[in-house]
Amino acid sequence: MGPTGVGLGWRDQGVPHGGYGDDVWALLRTGRWISFTIAALIVIIAFGLLSVWQWHRATEKREDHLAVLAEIGQAAVPLDTALAQEQDWAHVTLTGTWTSEQLLVRNRPLYGRPGFWVISAFREADSDRVVWVARGWLVQSGTAAAVVEPPPAPAGEVQVNGYLHRSDNRALVAGENIPQGQISVINVAELNQRTSRAVTDDWYVQAETDPVLEHLPLPEPDDVQNLSYAGQWLLFALIVVGGWFYFLRREAKEPAAGLDLRDQEVSSRTG
Repeated sequence: MGPTGVGLGWRDQGVPHGGYGDDVWALLRTGRWISFTIAALIVIIAFGLLSVWQWHRATEKREDHLAVLAEIGQAAVPLDTALAQEQDWAHVTLTGTWTSEQLLVRNRPLYGRPGFWVISAFREADSDRVVWVARGWLVQSGTAAAVVEPPPAPAGEVQVNGYLHRSDNRALVAGENIPQGQISVINVAELNQRTSRAVTDDWYVQAETDPVLEHLPLPEPDDVQNLSYAGQWLLFALIVVGGWFYFLRREAKEPAAGLDLRDQEVSSRTG
């Protein structure tokens, strides 16, 4: 609501009555409307700053995504080279054999279908080091509580190309609601407890392709929400501007109509 008063409001304060334009300027000089205008300006500036902040966040995310695309587009390098640079989504190549250790990562939908990520332990040929690799995606054909047996990894020595990715730092969730052989997050530090050797507590590899699994999606830009918020804050600021003009126009007109009626009544009594 606008800063409306009682009775004739601002006219009772002794402001002389003139034309509509004079009424508006006289109204803006009253204490109530000065306070209301200052408050509206503060809100508009705050909403504007929030809009700008969300826009900058969207820009930062867009730049981060472009950096990821640049890394993905590079030629694959040995894992040690990528680890030394500590670059997320670095394109890497591995040569070695798959071990028998593999798990399913729950709640990983793909294109609207429920399913799992299949992660397997991969032993490098040159260093006998074990690396956790997200091989691909497997559709969930049964209930969430069902035990699912993932397809085995190819036998023999193979070359795997993929992307170095940071470990999730959330703890693994285990319990009666999690079927055997399934986990909720890829926490490499905890997964490494399953093997005698590991690459690092901070990284795993997301494979480009797998002969029996659907390939995992590459990262997509996630700036849409920030752009939406930026537009919403700007819209809120415009609503405040529109509301300020609406209440100003209404209060400038309504008291004038009331005063005209009172003038007519006084004239009829004295006539």
